[in-house]
Amino acid sequence: GGLALVCGAASVAAARALRDDGELAEVRHWVHDRQVRRSSLGATLQMVANGLVQVGVPAWLIVSDVLGAGGAAAILMGMTLTMAAMGPITGRRGMVSYPSRLRRGLVGCAVGLAGLAVAAATGPWWLAAPALVVLGLGAGSLLSPSLTAFSRTTAGESTIALSLFNLARLGSFGLGGLLGGAFVDAGEPGTAFLAVAIVCGLAAAQVGTDRALAADGGDEPEERAQEQTRAPEGAGGGTDDG
Repeated sequence: GGLALVCGAASVAAARALRDDGELAEVRHWVHDRQVRRSSLGATLQMVANGLVQVGVPAWLIVSDVLGAGGAAAILMGMTLTMAAMGPITGRRGMVSYPSRLRRGLVGCAVGLAGLAVAAATGPWWLAAPALVVLGLGAGSLLSPSLTAFSRTTAGESTIALSLFNLARLGSFGLGGLLGGAFVDAGEPGTAFLAVAIVCGLAAAQVGTDRALAADGGDEPEERAQEQTRAPEGAGGGTDDG
Protein backbone atom coordinates (compact mmCIF):
# COMPACT_ATOMS: atom_id res chain seq x y z
CA GLY A 1 0.00 0.00 0.00
CA GLY A 2 2.82 2.37 0.86
CA LEU A 3 4.54 1.57 -2.43
CA ALA A 4 1.33 2.30 -4.33
CA LEU A 5 0.99 5.70 -2.62
CA VAL A 6 4.59 6.65 -3.41
CA CYS A 7 4.20 5.59 -7.05
CA GLY A 8 0.96 7.56 -7.35
CA ALA A 9 2.53 10.73 -5.95
CA ALA A 10 5.57 10.30 -8.17
CA SER A 11 3.33 9.87 -11.23
CA VAL A 12 1.51 13.13 -10.51
CA ALA A 13 4.79 15.01 -10.04
CA ALA A 14 6.26 13.46 -13.20
CA ALA A 15 3.19 14.36 -15.27
CA ARG A 16 3.58 18.01 -14.28
CA ALA A 17 7.32 18.01 -14.93
CA LEU A 18 6.83 16.48 -18.39
CA ARG A 19 4.69 19.37 -19.62
CA ASP A 20 6.14 21.68 -22.27
CA ASP A 21 7.32 24.17 -19.66
CA GLY A 22 8.25 21.53 -17.07
CA GLU A 23 11.65 20.55 -15.73
CA LEU A 24 11.58 17.19 -17.52
CA ALA A 25 10.20 18.33 -20.88
CA GLU A 26 13.26 16.87 -22.64
CA VAL A 27 12.32 13.36 -21.53
CA ARG A 28 9.63 13.19 -24.19
CA HIS A 29 12.30 13.69 -26.85
CA TRP A 30 14.68 11.16 -25.30
CA VAL A 31 12.15 8.34 -25.37
CA HIS A 32 12.02 8.57 -29.18
CA ASP A 33 15.70 7.58 -29.31
CA ARG A 34 15.85 3.86 -30.11
CA GLN A 35 19.22 3.47 -28.37
CA VAL A 36 17.86 5.08 -25.19
CA ARG A 37 14.90 2.70 -25.19
CA ARG A 38 17.05 -0.36 -25.79
CA SER A 39 19.71 0.46 -23.21
CA SER A 40 17.02 1.26 -20.65
CA LEU A 41 15.24 -2.01 -21.45
CA GLY A 42 18.43 -4.02 -21.00
CA ALA A 43 19.33 -2.29 -17.76
CA THR A 44 15.89 -2.59 -16.16
CA LEU A 45 15.22 -6.21 -17.09
CA GLN A 46 18.71 -7.24 -16.00
CA MET A 47 18.16 -5.59 -12.62
CA VAL A 48 14.68 -7.08 -12.21
CA ALA A 49 16.18 -10.53 -12.77
CA ASN A 50 19.07 -9.75 -10.45
CA GLY A 51 16.83 -8.52 -7.63
CA LEU A 52 14.46 -11.45 -8.08
CA VAL A 53 17.29 -13.96 -7.79
CA GLN A 54 19.15 -12.23 -4.97
CA VAL A 55 16.04 -12.46 -2.79
CA GLY A 56 14.05 -15.31 -4.28
CA VAL A 57 16.70 -18.03 -4.60
CA PRO A 58 18.12 -17.98 -1.04
CA ALA A 59 14.66 -17.43 0.44
CA TRP A 60 13.28 -20.41 -1.48
CA LEU A 61 16.16 -22.69 -0.47
CA ILE A 62 16.05 -21.65 3.20
CA VAL A 63 12.26 -21.59 3.66
CA SER A 64 11.97 -24.98 1.97
CA ASP A 65 14.59 -26.43 4.36
CA VAL A 66 16.73 -27.43 1.39
CA LEU A 67 19.86 -25.58 2.54
CA GLY A 68 20.97 -23.36 5.36
CA ALA A 69 21.89 -19.72 4.93
CA GLY A 70 25.51 -20.51 4.09
CA GLY A 71 24.63 -23.11 1.48
CA ALA A 72 22.03 -20.84 -0.12
CA ALA A 73 24.58 -18.02 -0.30
CA ALA A 74 27.12 -20.35 -1.91
CA ILE A 75 24.59 -21.37 -4.58
CA LEU A 76 23.79 -17.72 -5.24
CA MET A 77 27.48 -17.01 -5.87
CA GLY A 78 27.15 -18.98 -9.12
CA MET A 79 25.56 -15.94 -10.73
CA THR A 80 27.73 -13.35 -9.01
CA LEU A 81 31.05 -14.99 -9.85
CA THR A 82 29.98 -15.58 -13.45
CA MET A 83 29.14 -11.92 -13.90
CA ALA A 84 32.46 -10.89 -12.33
CA ALA A 85 34.47 -13.27 -14.54
CA MET A 86 32.91 -12.00 -17.76
CA GLY A 87 34.77 -8.67 -17.69
CA PRO A 88 38.29 -9.87 -18.59
CA ILE A 89 37.10 -12.88 -20.60
CA THR A 90 34.62 -11.26 -22.98
CA GLY A 91 36.55 -7.99 -23.11
CA ARG A 92 39.27 -9.74 -25.12
CA ARG A 93 36.78 -10.32 -27.95
CA GLY A 94 36.68 -6.61 -28.74
CA MET A 95 33.52 -4.69 -29.47
CA VAL A 96 30.02 -5.87 -30.42
CA SER A 97 26.90 -3.91 -31.34
CA TYR A 98 24.64 -3.22 -28.41
CA PRO A 99 21.47 -4.65 -30.05
CA SER A 100 23.29 -7.94 -30.52
CA ARG A 101 24.51 -7.91 -26.92
CA LEU A 102 21.02 -6.98 -25.73
CA ARG A 103 19.40 -9.89 -27.54
CA ARG A 104 21.95 -12.41 -26.31
CA GLY A 105 21.81 -11.09 -22.76
CA LEU A 106 18.02 -11.27 -22.61
CA VAL A 107 18.08 -14.81 -23.98
CA GLY A 108 20.60 -15.80 -21.30
CA CYS A 109 18.42 -14.27 -18.59
CA ALA A 110 15.33 -16.04 -19.95
CA VAL A 111 17.03 -19.45 -20.10
CA GLY A 112 18.58 -19.09 -16.66
CA LEU A 113 15.32 -18.02 -15.04
CA ALA A 114 13.46 -20.83 -16.78
CA GLY A 115 15.96 -23.28 -15.29
CA LEU A 116 15.34 -21.83 -11.84
CA ALA A 117 11.59 -22.17 -12.37
CA VAL A 118 12.01 -25.87 -13.18
CA ALA A 119 14.27 -26.40 -10.16
CA ALA A 120 11.84 -24.66 -7.81
CA ALA A 121 8.72 -26.35 -9.18
CA THR A 122 9.58 -29.93 -10.04
CA GLY A 123 13.30 -30.40 -10.58
CA PRO A 124 16.13 -31.18 -8.16
CA TRP A 125 17.29 -28.16 -6.18
CA TRP A 126 20.90 -28.44 -7.42
CA LEU A 127 19.67 -27.52 -10.91
CA ALA A 128 19.61 -23.97 -9.56
CA ALA A 129 23.43 -23.75 -9.65
CA PRO A 130 23.91 -24.20 -13.43
CA ALA A 131 20.79 -22.10 -14.07
CA LEU A 132 22.36 -19.27 -12.07
CA VAL A 133 25.55 -19.55 -14.13
CA VAL A 134 23.55 -19.17 -17.35
CA LEU A 135 21.66 -16.26 -15.81
CA GLY A 136 24.99 -14.69 -14.85
CA LEU A 137 26.12 -14.90 -18.46
CA GLY A 138 22.98 -13.11 -19.60
CA ALA A 139 23.00 -10.48 -16.86
CA GLY A 140 26.73 -9.86 -17.29
CA SER A 141 26.14 -9.24 -20.99
CA LEU A 142 23.82 -6.35 -20.09
CA LEU A 143 25.26 -4.78 -16.96
CA SER A 144 28.09 -2.61 -18.30
CA PRO A 145 27.08 -2.42 -22.00
CA SER A 146 23.65 -1.00 -21.09
CA LEU A 147 25.17 1.86 -19.15
CA THR A 148 27.81 2.46 -21.81
CA ALA A 149 25.27 2.47 -24.64
CA PHE A 150 23.04 4.91 -22.74
CA SER A 151 25.94 7.25 -21.95
CA ARG A 152 26.71 7.55 -25.68
CA THR A 153 23.27 8.92 -26.50
CA THR A 154 22.10 12.52 -26.34
CA ALA A 155 20.23 11.70 -23.14
CA GLY A 156 23.44 10.28 -21.67
CA GLU A 157 24.97 13.75 -21.75
CA SER A 158 22.35 15.02 -19.30
CA THR A 159 22.75 14.62 -15.55
CA ILE A 160 18.96 14.46 -15.21
CA ALA A 161 18.71 11.64 -17.74
CA LEU A 162 21.51 9.67 -16.08
CA SER A 163 19.81 10.11 -12.72
CA LEU A 164 16.53 8.82 -14.14
CA PHE A 165 18.36 5.92 -15.76
CA ASN A 166 19.97 4.92 -12.46
CA LEU A 167 16.68 5.40 -10.65
CA ALA A 168 15.04 2.97 -13.08
CA ARG A 169 17.84 0.44 -12.57
CA LEU A 170 17.74 0.57 -8.77
CA GLY A 171 13.97 0.64 -8.71
CA SER A 172 13.89 -2.42 -10.95
CA PHE A 173 16.23 -4.25 -8.59
CA GLY A 174 13.91 -3.48 -5.69
CA LEU A 175 10.88 -4.52 -7.71
CA GLY A 176 12.50 -7.83 -8.56
CA GLY A 177 13.36 -8.44 -4.90
CA LEU A 178 9.81 -7.60 -3.84
CA LEU A 179 8.44 -9.99 -6.46
CA GLY A 180 10.74 -12.78 -5.30
CA GLY A 181 9.88 -12.34 -1.63
CA ALA A 182 6.15 -12.17 -2.27
CA PHE A 183 6.09 -15.37 -4.32
CA VAL A 184 8.25 -17.24 -1.81
CA ASP A 185 5.74 -16.23 0.87
CA ALA A 186 3.00 -17.59 -1.37
CA GLY A 187 4.90 -20.85 -1.82
CA GLU A 188 5.29 -20.35 -5.58
CA PRO A 189 8.84 -19.09 -6.26
CA GLY A 190 8.94 -20.94 -9.57
CA THR A 191 6.05 -18.84 -10.85
CA ALA A 192 8.00 -15.62 -10.34
CA PHE A 193 11.08 -17.04 -12.07
CA LEU A 194 8.99 -18.22 -15.00
CA ALA A 195 7.10 -14.93 -15.34
CA VAL A 196 10.28 -12.86 -15.61
CA ALA A 197 11.80 -15.46 -17.95
CA ILE A 198 8.84 -15.00 -20.31
CA VAL A 199 9.19 -11.21 -20.21
CA CYS A 200 12.91 -11.45 -21.04
CA GLY A 201 12.22 -13.92 -23.85
CA LEU A 202 9.56 -11.70 -25.40
CA ALA A 203 11.86 -8.69 -25.17
CA ALA A 204 14.67 -10.63 -26.87
CA ALA A 205 12.32 -11.62 -29.69
CA GLN A 206 11.29 -7.99 -30.17
CA VAL A 207 14.94 -6.90 -30.43
CA GLY A 208 15.39 -9.44 -33.21
CA THR A 209 12.36 -8.02 -35.02
CA ASP A 210 13.70 -4.49 -34.67
CA ARG A 211 17.02 -5.51 -36.19
CA ALA A 212 15.25 -7.07 -39.16
CA LEU A 213 13.26 -3.89 -39.71
CA ALA A 214 16.45 -1.83 -39.52
CA ALA A 215 18.05 -4.01 -42.20
CA ASP A 216 15.07 -3.29 -44.42
CA GLY A 217 15.49 0.45 -43.91
CA GLY A 218 12.87 0.83 -41.20
CA ASP A 219 15.06 3.11 -39.05
CA GLU A 220 15.59 6.78 -39.60
CA PRO A 221 19.15 7.77 -40.69
CA GLU A 222 20.02 8.97 -37.18
CA GLU A 223 18.74 5.73 -35.66
CA ARG A 224 20.69 3.64 -38.16
CA ALA A 225 23.83 5.49 -37.16
CA GLN A 226 23.12 4.75 -33.51
CA GLU A 227 22.75 1.05 -34.34
CA GLN A 228 26.47 1.09 -35.14
CA THR A 229 27.37 2.27 -31.65
CA ARG A 230 29.70 -0.22 -30.07
CA ALA A 231 29.62 -1.29 -26.44
CA PRO A 232 32.11 -3.39 -24.44
CA GLU A 233 31.14 -6.90 -23.49
CA GLY A 234 32.55 -6.73 -19.99
CA ALA A 235 30.46 -6.96 -16.85
CA GLY A 236 32.25 -4.29 -14.86
CA GLY A 237 31.71 -0.54 -14.67
CA GLY A 238 30.28 1.60 -17.44
CA THR A 239 33.60 2.60 -19.05
CA ASP A 240 34.95 1.96 -22.52
CA ASP A 241 37.33 -0.71 -21.24
CA GLY A 242 34.56 -2.63 -19.42
